[in-house]
Amino acid sequence: GTIESDADLVAMVGRDWHAACCVCVLPSCTARLTDANCVEVEEKLYCSAHMHCNTCHTPVDTEELVENELGYFHEACCVCAECSAPLEAGACGFLEERAVCLKCHPGPFCSLCEGILPDQHLMVLERRFHFECFRCVACEEPFGSVEDPVAITDEGKPICGACSCISCATCGKSITGEVIEALGSSYHLSCFVCAKCGDPLTEQFGIKDESFFCAHCLTASALPACAACRAPIEGKHTVAGGRPFHHACFKCCACGTLFAS
Repeated sequence: GTIESDADLVAMVGRDWHAACCVCVLPSCTARLTDANCVEVEEKLYCSAHMHCNTCHTPVDTEELVENELGYFHEACCVCAECSAPLEAGACGFLEERAVCLKCHPGPFCSLCEGILPDQHLMVLERRFHFECFRCVACEEPFGSVEDPVAITDEGKPICGACSCISCATCGKSITGEVIEALGSSYHLSCFVCAKCGDPLTEQFGIKDESFFCAHCLTASALPACAACRAPIEGKHTVAGGRPFHHACFKCCACGTLFAS
């Protein structure tokens, strides 16, 4: 607007302003501005203390501020520049100075955390890593250098020599996560299951013929098996020709007539 007198004139950021206009335009702020604490963006004045959005490059009101590993954003601006999906922490990166989601980024990606890699990263045994991710997936101890003994698991994760020696007694593969120790052997959680029903084993399990069984299957294996249906027989049953039968299974295999027990 028109400046009626020099008393109304304030010089800031190389331009003249009404004194009444020298306030931060963000609704949550409206602080008085001076040339020392002022920044102009698209002919609007803001406090220089406010964070700038990495998408639209304008200051962000505190109530709208979203922060992730890429910097600061307006909530509405925190979306992928390619597909407009929300940018999730740990699953986004810059592509030609634009923020994009993991699905829209061409990589390369870290073999351990699967995050987007910067230009400077490690490559060991044809696998790529963030510097901070170059550690054993099992014990989480960092490798001293790329010269340290390191192997790659079937899942593509780095594992140290000591941990790669721990193999599952069931599948024979290296154990890189939680391990179960039973009777001097090590097992993956997913491999320590009942040999009959396949359910995960708890503290209550038993061994028969060098195999692990849950309590239910172990009890059932001690019961006589019906000569007709092969299911365990609990309680009273019929014995014929030295073989056990459920009462309901002791019948003619041709016509289905029950025999007298």
